[in-house]
Amino acid sequence: MIQNARVIFLALCCILFMDAVSAAGLPYDPQKTYKKLARVTYPDQSGKRVKWVAMYWVDRGMLPTEGQGPWAVAIAPITCTSEGVVDWGGQEYPHANTRVCYKGKVYQNQWWANSADKPDAKGGPWKELKLPPAIPPGPPPYSQVVPCNRTFTPAEADLRFQQRQDIEFVKVKAGINQYTLTQWQAANALDCQPPVDLKNAANNQANVQTIMAAFPEATWNEFMHYTLNTVATSSDNNENNKKLIEQDWQSIYVEGGGGPILKSTLSYENFLKVAARFPHFCGDQDIYLPSTGNQNLIDSCKREIAAILGHAAQETGGHLPSPPAADPENRQIISATRELGYYSTDFEPITEKDTCHKSYGNNLELLHKYQICYYGRGLTQLTHPYNYQAFSSAMLNDPEYLLKYPDQVARDGYLILASALWFHMSPQPPKPSKHAVMTRLYRPGVTDNEGNTRSVPVASYQDAAKSIQIGIDDNGALVDPFKFTVSLINGAFECFLGKPVSDMDELLRKKSHNRFEYYLATLSDLIGSALKIPSERGYDDSTVCDLPHGPLTAYSWNDLKKGPFNAKSSYSGFDQAIGADRPFFGQQIPFYVEGHSCAVTSLQTSKTLPIVSPGVYPKACIKK
Repeated sequence: MIQNARVIFLALCCILFMDAVSAAGLPYDPQKTYKKLARVTYPDQSGKRVKWVAMYWVDRGMLPTEGQGPWAVAIAPITCTSEGVVDWGGQEYPHANTRVCYKGKVYQNQWWANSADKPDAKGGPWKELKLPPAIPPGPPPYSQVVPCNRTFTPAEADLRFQQRQDIEFVKVKAGINQYTLTQWQAANALDCQPPVDLKNAANNQANVQTIMAAFPEATWNEFMHYTLNTVATSSDNNENNKKLIEQDWQSIYVEGGGGPILKSTLSYENFLKVAARFPHFCGDQDIYLPSTGNQNLIDSCKREIAAILGHAAQETGGHLPSPPAADPENRQIISATRELGYYSTDFEPITEKDTCHKSYGNNLELLHKYQICYYGRGLTQLTHPYNYQAFSSAMLNDPEYLLKYPDQVARDGYLILASALWFHMSPQPPKPSKHAVMTRLYRPGVTDNEGNTRSVPVASYQDAAKSIQIGIDDNGALVDPFKFTVSLINGAFECFLGKPVSDMDELLRKKSHNRFEYYLATLSDLIGSALKIPSERGYDDSTVCDLPHGPLTAYSWNDLKKGPFNAKSSYSGFDQAIGADRPFFGQQIPFYVEGHSCAVTSLQTSKTLPIVSPGVYPKACIKK
């Protein structure tokens, strides 16, 4: 019995010792990687050994230092007697991140709290602060891509991509038309940075010259005024609030835009640098516009930019009436660079039951490894791990960096802008890219999902598409390109096909209509009195997107003949000609390497990655 008691006593001592070590942290080991919230001890700048906590994933050799990087000094937990904590008084708390004491615990509101919102109630704005308030530093810097030292036409960019030595490129099936190849290559950013000259437009790449004519720096400054002035100087972005959240050197309001970092990186030069990585952006033209020649290319460019900024105004806009707001709603972009309410998950444990995890990715492998939620960040709110991975691969030549440190897409102006442009250019099979839709390279009335010319006349296809409120012109192209992009982006939530809707559905319909209002307002800012295409003169208060759900091109004609679509065609034999299992809005983006498809499912999702990049696609797609 005495011997057993000794064993139990020693075991308890070991447990207590290990708990103490776990709380304090073992000495930092430069040969190890550390997960988020790991604790170590390491000397500070004065040589005193202090406790550190990992606020992000830590690669080998990332030393604990006070500055940009994954480590923060671990300090004592906040209690009811800590500075900045007030007693909850049963009143309204309009500002997020207010800290209150309630029943001996400290809570912080994630959004506006009403007087009836008790801090310990489930599902409300308040959240108990359980973690030590380590001041989160910025993620470690990313490596800039190497300079190109030359400019590229779209064709030259395609050729450079095809000549990369690390990828076994597609062997295209018979029947795949030029559209497939164009869309595949247009989606891939150059793996180097072409030079950009703000002072002499003629020194720039052709698409950058077009952008400078369509969207000059003075116009850019008008669209950035709200972000870099109104948001940056708001009470929510005041110094006291910043100090509760981030170190002074970072100076970015936790949920918002503005601040010194974004003032320098949300620049016109960075916008042009991002655009230079995509020579097809404002390098492909809509030949069906009324204008011709170089003016046609400029008008096409204006519509692409208006589409991106129109969606941005809905996704990240301030939505404040003007007046009294100084800036019109379509220019109130980047009111917040992060999806509101989720930022705190970056610095706390995330479990499998966490709402953010289940909503954005639901990927256990990534959850256990990085403890990150891939919620919306950037100009148009990039979401889900497969998008972060593909975007990271395209822009940084590193598919892992933004999986580890996605918050860079909310902090760094270059990546904030690049995330929107990349998403605009990238098809997500079977859906076409917004670029292809806005330039009307995407012509669903001409070719099917395998690139073959349709066997039915365009007139009969027009008739069938009209029955589900989608216009196809005599060239087989979309009559209303922007409307189709709304369906592509958020059709799952904002399209209802006229069915009875709830109050919540009406709010979503309003979001859909906002996109049209913002697009038209931005287009008017850019084209002045220039002619609009017919669809751009016909929007009204009832305008919403075309079809519900995300993968429009996955619909077969048999799907569309049923409710809620109830599509019909007066053309005899149309049902047989269109093909029983062929998507009605076809033109998928299939890739083949020696018989293996490279449009692969990634990260345990049902999504496919439209970008072929090292480390993303399977070994069958990579050269030995």
